Order: sequence, then structure tokens, then C-alpha cells
Amino acid sequence: MYIKMAVRFLCISLILGTISCKEKDEEKILGKWQNEQDWFLYRADKTYDAGKSVLTMVRQFKYTIDPDAHRLTMYTDQQNQSYYLEYTFIGKDTLAVRNSLSTNRDLIKFYKIKE
Repeated sequence: MYIKMAVRFLCISLILGTISCKEKDEEKILGKWQNEQDWFLYRADKTYDAGKSVLTMVRQFKYTIDPDAHRLTMYTDQQNQSYYLEYTFIGKDTLAVRNSLSTNRDLIKFYKIKE
């Protein structure tokens, strides 16, 4: 009887540990991502900066992330202009996105920059 209880406890602990150790998308996206020409810096306060090469083009714009739908919405300073993206993480260091309003299914990949 005690062995069965111990096994159940161990199984529950392993399941909960696996679930709680999995990094959430809201945490994964934080930091700087770049490809050959563009970069984005996502912060925990749900703001982002963006630029090209060494230039910063925008600062402190809002974003939302919906992990269930794999949707990333990036807002701009222009009324009625936002970017609606579908995203996926490939491993821990690659963020792949595409415009969810486009018929083009090609993914654009960004790589995590360690600072």
C-alpha cells in the first residue's frame, strides 16, 4: 500500500515538475531577436523596440502574445495599423513568424541574441 502511494506521489511530482519547468511563450519571447536585417527587443512589460542593423526605428510600442493561438500582435503609433503574426519557436534560439493576414506561408526566422 505504501509503495503504491509512493509511486503515485512520484508520478504526480514528475508530471507537475515537467509542466512547471516548461518555459512559457510569454517568457521565451523576452529579449532581442534578429535576422540579417531586422531586430526586435521584447520586454516583460509587453513593449518592444525594433530596428535595422544598428538603427533603432521604434521604441516602447505595445505587443500582445496569445500562446494558445500562437499569435503575436505588434502595435504601432499609427491608428489602425498593427502587425498580426503567427509564430512558432524552433528550439530555444529561433523565433519563426509570418503575417497571419497573408496567403504567403513562408516563415521569417529570427535568432535570439545573448546580451
